[in-house]
Order: sequence, then structure tokens, then C-alpha cells
Amino acid sequence: MTLNELKNAENPNNWLFRFVYDQGGNQYEYLFYLTDIATSEQQKRYNLFNLTDPADVDFEKVGDYHYYIYQMPNGGSINYAEGLLCEQGKALIKGTATVIPAFNPNTNSKAHG
Repeated sequence: MTLNELKNAENPNNWLFRFVYDQGGNQYEYLFYLTDIATSEQQKRYNLFNLTDPADVDFEKVGDYHYYIYQMPNGGSINYAEGLLCEQGKALIKGTATVIPAFNPNTNSKAHG
């Protein structure tokens, strides 16, 4: 993310993330705070966040989401209208991969009786 370009330097770095899923006639909205884990040197170029599903948020649907990141004047409110929109875009939420066991033939078996 490159939030520092648009943020208000006088406000704290309280980052509210908003993900909106609106496919198939259903709308899901997720609001949560994440902490910027980039070093001060890295923050000159980018911001870095670690989002863990389902610890930080539990997405109910896989697919495309619109995301919005707001700089909030305080860290408790989820009313994003109070914040400053610093970035928006689209994210693809993928499901977890199911590992199918590989077939391991028994070397002692015979294909034809």
C-alpha cells in the first residue's frame, strides 16, 4: 500500500480497512483495523500490513472484493465516513487449497492377476 501519499500527517496512523463483496445479489461488508508493520525507512515508499483470515477477519465468500483504506482520527470508530480515504482498489479472496493425497502404488501389486 502507499498510504503516506494521501494521509494527513497531523492525524494518527489508525488504518481502517473496509472490504465490500457485492456479487450474486448479496452484499457483505467487513470493517477492521490493521497496524502498519513497515519500518520507518520502508514507510517512505510503502506501507505493509499482515491480514490473516480468519484471525483478523473471516471472509464468508471467496471472489472479488472492493477494498478501501481510511486514516481514522481515532482507533475505535468503524464509521469510515469520519476518516480520510487514502487508498481503494480490488482484491481477490481465494479459498484455501484442498490437498488431494497422491496415489502411491504398491510395488508388490500386479496389474494382471
